[in-house]
Amino acid sequence: QGEPQVAYKEAINGEVEHREIYKKQSGGRGKFADIQVKIEPRTDEKEGLEFINMIKGGNVPKEFIPSVEKGFKEAMGAGVLAGYTVDSLKVTLKDGSFHAVDSDQLSFEIAAKMAYKAAMKQAGPVLLEPIMKVFWPIKKEQEKQSIKHIVKYSILQRFLEFLQPFYLCHLSS
Repeated sequence: QGEPQVAYKEAINGEVEHREIYKKQSGGRGKFADIQVKIEPRTDEKEGLEFINMIKGGNVPKEFIPSVEKGFKEAMGAGVLAGYTVDSLKVTLKDGSFHAVDSDQLSFEIAAKMAYKAAMKQAGPVLLEPIMKVFWPIKKEQEKQSIKHIVKYSILQRFLEFLQPFYLCHLSS
């Protein structure tokens, strides 16, 4: 069985606007995608990607919009701090451009993944503390004593963690 595995998560505290241009020429037909996005935390406490398309007109053809959303959804599987999952994010696609010959769905998906990596670094990324559910079956008459033990242990544990650097310094000198 071993040690319990903790599922860390990542999130962002701020918002950032970012423009990403993906351009690749290698002889024949090239690759091109240009997107301008706003990345921010979700405000509705829900998980997942909230994707808002604000593009009016044909700056980015509508057949490429789902590719941008797909790129962000896939990129959320790895945060920029330590590679942990980002559970919730709001992305607003504000503008962009395309090339009639060189643009395709894959180009816009790649541009979204590149925009995610660049913008997340600027949006105040944080590592979230894990929250675990504990089920501790006790009898009603033992409830008060059990809560005292939990509180006492957690305070003692924090105190020992606080003292550990001092204790190690004392041993090494």
